[in-house]
Amino acid sequence: MNTILRKLIILCVIVSLFSCETEDTTNNSDNILNSRVLTKNELVTLGNDHNKYLNNYYKKVKENLNDDNLMFRTSNSKDLLIDEFMNSKDFEWNETDSRSGLTHVVDETIDMQSSNFSPENFINNLDETGRDFVNRIDNYLINNNNISILNSQIENITNEINNSNLSILDKNGILGYAYILQSSAKLWAPISIGGEGLYDEINGGTSNKLSARRWSWSRAARGDAAGSMVFFLGIGLTIVAPPAGLAILSAWAWSAAAGSVIAGSGII
Repeated sequence: MNTILRKLIILCVIVSLFSCETEDTTNNSDNILNSRVLTKNELVTLGNDHNKYLNNYYKKVKENLNDDNLMFRTSNSKDLLIDEFMNSKDFEWNETDSRSGLTHVVDETIDMQSSNFSPENFINNLDETGRDFVNRIDNYLINNNNISILNSQIENITNEINNSNLSILDKNGILGYAYILQSSAKLWAPISIGGEGLYDEINGGTSNKLSARRWSWSRAARGDAAGSMVFFLGIGLTIVAPPAGLAILSAWAWSAAAGSVIAGSGII
């Protein structure tokens, strides 16, 4: 009997260890966003990945379309944009959930065009402290004409966010918003003020039919940041079913980049 009992105990221990290991390696996305504040390296990667997805999108557009059919592209439905982003997905997230999450971000971003992607559209789910941080970040963007200064302002406010009494979840959402806005602003802004000039490249040429929808580089960056917050809040409201583990950061960057296309070139 003792031998059988010992074997049962050993078996239970093995099963328990295996279960714990499985849970750790699965690393559910909710646990990542709720259990710890994202590191600076993770947040920088989030912003960089956003720009990578956006650059890849426009590179493919440039390769596949000529000036004669760019005008046609401005009247395309959101389905084309969603299909193109689905085809570019290079991280683990099942097809049904990723398409549903991306569609949610695109729909909400389209709806925010008329209000110039104002934070008032999506900050009601935050407390007063969180709303203040988002509004300050937004004001830095729309009142700035120097990317170096904007970067310093974002750096200072992210330190405040980290030291605030906000919940871990809200800190992550607002930090993600800040870092995507920072990266996006640099990508879209004119070279003359320290940016990479994507907005002028897409909308500035007289032969480019998208220039008919010309807005501004800061509006494009504002739309990116809005799309990033829509994705984040969609997770909290269980509208978006995120991928597991750190793939959530790729999904976040990828979804916000789709919002960039709407804000930056108005193809919908």
